[in-house]
Amino acid sequence: SEKESPHINLESLTTGNFNVAIATLALANDTTGGNNVATGWKALFANTEGSGNVANGTEALKENTANDNVAIGDGAVKANTTGADNIAVGTSTLAKNISGAKNVASGFLAMLQNTTGSHNTAFGTNALQSNSTGEANVALGDSAGFNITGSENVDISNEGAEAESNTTRIGTEGKQTKAFLAGIFPTAVVGCTVQVTVEGQLGCNLLAGTEGKEGPQGKEGKEGKEGPKGETGAAGKEGTPGKEGKEGKEGKIGATGPPGPAGNASIATFASFEGVASGHCLNYAEVGDPGTGSCPSKTTGFASGRLLAGPTPANGATVSNMYVDSNANVSGSDSVLVAVIDNTTGAPLLSCTVTKASKNTCSNPGSSGPVAAGDNIEVKLTATGSSGNEKQWRVRFRY
Repeated sequence: SEKESPHINLESLTTGNFNVAIATLALANDTTGGNNVATGWKALFANTEGSGNVANGTEALKENTANDNVAIGDGAVKANTTGADNIAVGTSTLAKNISGAKNVASGFLAMLQNTTGSHNTAFGTNALQSNSTGEANVALGDSAGFNITGSENVDISNEGAEAESNTTRIGTEGKQTKAFLAGIFPTAVVGCTVQVTVEGQLGCNLLAGTEGKEGPQGKEGKEGKEGPKGETGAAGKEGTPGKEGKEGKEGKIGATGPPGPAGNASIATFASFEGVASGHCLNYAEVGDPGTGSCPSKTTGFASGRLLAGPTPANGATVSNMYVDSNANVSGSDSVLVAVIDNTTGAPLLSCTVTKASKNTCSNPGSSGPVAAGDNIEVKLTATGSSGNEKQWRVRFRY
């Protein structure tokens, strides 16, 4: 139990050498530990054999028994017992660390929740604050890596994502709107084409490289042998022409027949194999991989996004025979409205709704009004309730 009565610092010391203790109860229980410096009430209070530690601040390294830790700030590395080679600068930095080793934390509440995670580096107020067991993370900036609980992440001015590992995030969407990297232009390299998603993720597309030069034309092959000529069939007898009859009266216009089967119109496919948030649109699979993103603003003319099908061919088109499926299991009063929209005019073209009754499908065999030539088309999902939100979707229709 803690000794609360006033007494001389280092009063339990037996063989420990080269220790410095300034403040009540600093290094109060040290026996054989040497080369320690403790300045502050209860700094290195529980240390008995640990050596090479520096504790500056109230209860800094209070429970420590390990070696070679540096804690500067009230409550810094307060709960540490066996973790070694840690450096903490700032109030309550690494305050809950127990056995994590070789961590560096600088800033108010930096790495506050860490208990066993090791080899982490955090600079900035609240940096890596939620991490408990993750290892080898680097966080630079105010609240950098705040949400991280995984390992091997690098977060610079970004709060990171919970349970994420092996990921680099630099900057925050909506705050940083331009990126400049020196040493790239105009240096030529051989490799793949770098592409960027709407979420800012970089990737390397091996299929999007530049087209190579056309090779030389090969030699003309030899002419093949002429096949055997078939027999000529016998000509039939020509019949005697009949007399031309009188022209009859024009009959009444008959009733309109039922609609015929769907013709050979193009089939458009929109899809995402990742969760689609309510109000977001699906990628048009003909121009990009399945995916999702924020629905684009109205477009006129050429558009390079993956979320649009277009341009509509000459003479325009109509949208028909819509079918939707998903890995969702819509329940209760939840529903998901799937709408095909003329992005150029904003007009809804065709839609259907997934409900508890249909669970994960819906369809609309009807047809839309005319879509003008050159217009772009998008597919938007609007979820009511959670059972249909953040699910994967496929949408097909004729147009």
